[in-house]
Amino acid sequence: PQELRTARNLLARGRSSDALEELAKIDADSLNGLTSLMKADLDYITAASNAQAALLDAGNRDRLRDAGREVLGFASAHPQSFRYYRTRELVGDLLAASGDTAKASEYYEQLAAGPPAMKIRAATARGRMLLAAGDHAGAVTAFEQAEAIDASDPASLEQKRLASLGKARGLGRLGKGSEAIAVVNELLNGANPEDAELLGPAYNALGDAHRAAGRLQDAVLAYLTVDLVYNTNPSAHAEALAKLAEVWEEIGQPE
Repeated sequence: PQELRTARNLLARGRSSDALEELAKIDADSLNGLTSLMKADLDYITAASNAQAALLDAGNRDRLRDAGREVLGFASAHPQSFRYYRTRELVGDLLAASGDTAKASEYYEQLAAGPPAMKIRAATARGRMLLAAGDHAGAVTAFEQAEAIDASDPASLEQKRLASLGKARGLGRLGKGSEAIAVVNELLNGANPEDAELLGPAYNALGDAHRAAGRLQDAVLAYLTVDLVYNTNPSAHAEALAKLAEVWEEIGQPE
């Protein structure tokens, strides 16, 4: 069904609520005759959208738990699915959001059993978890471990770029603004200028780094770049707007 294709694309763009709305439009009769792979895709997109929505509502422990069960239910029903590693990561993210970092680490470790790109992704996921928990030094170490994994295929390089972004955020929160700026600038210099999914978060990280270094005008420009140029990623755009509101106050321009 067209709604399923649309929901898949919305999920990939982080628009979980919109994806769930599309799934709700699917007429039951249109599911007759779907192949087993299509049905598995429908189950995954539904479970992943609910998980993503729960992560955006992380204060609701019941919702996080229910979403985790749904993802694990999909994994159990489809043990050979190519979504296997993504389900491990999603459950880890849900556990981390609920505060169970030890159990989350176990699921992230299952990612590390995969190919190089998954090993890098596992280390990056641990770094994100530590960053959210306030262990900024530990997070930087995890991100550096991700960067150090010996792999240069396109998927691995993409994961390393995400690790570099996390490292920059960690350095900024440690008060090492100049180091963080250098990390992000190196990433930006090698990035495809059309890659909005990477560049939105990257310019937010650059804004954070400039704030950590006390360069508030430069921070404003970085966040405005997300708002005006790389605004197709809803999460990155919302983050940029929220931080712009703070920085405008800090530089005495509340209007």
